[in-house]
Amino acid sequence: MKIYAGITFVVISLFSCFFTSTAQLLFPYQFHAPDAVWELDDELKEISGLSTSRDGQQLVAVQDEEGIIYFLDKKDGSILRKVSFWDDGDYEGIEMVGKDVFVIKSTGTVYWVKEAESQEPVTEKFNYDLNKDNDVEGLGYDPVGNRLLLACKAHPDGRKDARGIYSFRLGDMHLTQDPAFTLTLDAVHQYLSKHPEIPRYDKVKSFFDEDELDFSPSALAVHPNSGDLYLLSSKGKMIIVMNRKNEIVYIQKLQKEEHPQPEGLCFDREGNLYISNEGKDGKATILVYRHRPN
Repeated sequence: MKIYAGITFVVISLFSCFFTSTAQLLFPYQFHAPDAVWELDDELKEISGLSTSRDGQQLVAVQDEEGIIYFLDKKDGSILRKVSFWDDGDYEGIEMVGKDVFVIKSTGTVYWVKEAESQEPVTEKFNYDLNKDNDVEGLGYDPVGNRLLLACKAHPDGRKDARGIYSFRLGDMHLTQDPAFTLTLDAVHQYLSKHPEIPRYDKVKSFFDEDELDFSPSALAVHPNSGDLYLLSSKGKMIIVMNRKNEIVYIQKLQKEEHPQPEGLCFDREGNLYISNEGKDGKATILVYRHRPN
């Protein structure tokens, strides 16, 4: 009996050790090795938002200076065509839903561009309680509830340990007053205490070793398969993945050499991930990470 107990203990230990040491390999993206890197046209040096087209064959982008929607080639990021929708402004996020495109301004104004692929689209704008103090940057479509999710860089209700994600219902164009999801510093600490095996753990941990949550969402997207929320922060060069219970399921530190200023993030129908970077000292870029399901 003692021999069997000893063998069982060793097997369980090896089994546990295997899954601990390979947890990062179970994540469906290899951030250390992008599948493609595209340099973008100079017009997109200030690219700030990224989405996919209705047919899934193109990427859709916006930059934070002009009211222009850019349709990009999904193979190399080149500009295929442009659609003007409003005057110049600080546009931070974009999402295509059906035939329409929604754009978010840092002040919280939502622009509804109807029939966005037509030659003369009609634009309607909505203003709510969110404003420039909230510093809205992330915008993603959530098919659960047919809504847009708006991520703010500012703290919700004065909380320094949290970030709020608000819901904008497309059925009645209504913005909820309370956050639909909340990212908290406590949730980050809980995750890190259980997952010391994640890549670049020491750098991630040191970034969150403060009383205030410095993670500031610059982009947001809902994964087409898992339904998880992917939050991107240019500050700290980091991605946090949350499930619908406000639980963190993964944290990834990006390489600043590859992502000098990550501002946009989206998925295509196959689950491939696209991250756009503003051009700080060079060309703006889009990096592609192919979905590799477990």
